[in-house]
This record gives sequence, structure tokens and C-alpha cells, in this order.
Amino acid sequence: MINIDYSLKPSTVQKDRSAFDLRSLDEIGLRRISRGRIFIFDDKQRAYFVIESQVLDYAKQLAGVIFECDRGNRETFAVSPDFFSNNLRFRLEQQSGEIEIYEVNGGNFCFNFKYKQVKDAIQRFCDGIREEFQSYYPELKDNTAFLRLFTR
Repeated sequence: MINIDYSLKPSTVQKDRSAFDLRSLDEIGLRRISRGRIFIFDDKQRAYFVIESQVLDYAKQLAGVIFECDRGNRETFAVSPDFFSNNLRFRLEQQSGEIEIYEVNGGNFCFNFKYKQVKDAIQRFCDGIREEFQSYYPELKDNTAFLRLFTR
């Protein structure tokens, strides 16, 4: 089973709220907020991997992985803004219905899950972010780019 979660420091939220006009940020501007950690847990192996990146940006990229796989793309990726760390490759094996998640830069981990488990985990992760970020950043309730960021 796969689980995906994140953490943000309160100081990061405060800094973002004072540095940006969150109500008017477009999708590109939204990628610059919420520097934190994303955790990918493999409950079966009792292992996890930590990604340090902009949480909102990476969540959008993970949603994009599912979009690409559902369109028939069998290999896709998610990339951290610095392009040198936290880059994940996703390879979907059509025969087995499994997806491999591989950390590209250091080869620190390689997880295999059923595609449906990954799709469901990413959807739960994005749904949670959509709700929770409106508590952390109340201004996002009025930001149309944020509100349509994870539309299905």
C-alpha cells in the first residue's frame, strides 16, 4: 500500500503569506509557495522516501503523472524545481498493472505498486492539499488559479 503525505513549517506559511499576494497568484506563481517535505510511504516494505520541494507544485506534478498514464503514456516523471534532486520516474507496466516509482538522481529507492493504489493515493493527497491549504493560506479561497489547480 502506498501513502503520500506532506509537512510544512508554520514559518514557511507565514513567510509565504507576507511575501506573496496569494489572492492573485497565477499557476506559475503558486509553484513558488509551500516549500516543505513530501513523504512517499511503502507500507508493505515499511520504507519511505522524503522529497524536499514546493509541496503544491509537486502535488500538481503528481496529478499530472496520473493524467499522463490515463492518456496511455507508460513512462512519465515529476521534477523538483532545481532539476537536480527529487526527480521521480514513473513506469507503468500494462501487463501487470503495476507502476514503478524510481528516484532518478541517486537511485535511493524504487517502489512498485498496483497502478490503482498509486492513482488513489495521489488523488487523496491532492484532495487533502486542496482542503488543507485553504486553512493554511485563507487567501487561496479567492484564488481562481488555485481552485482549478486539481480539477478532474
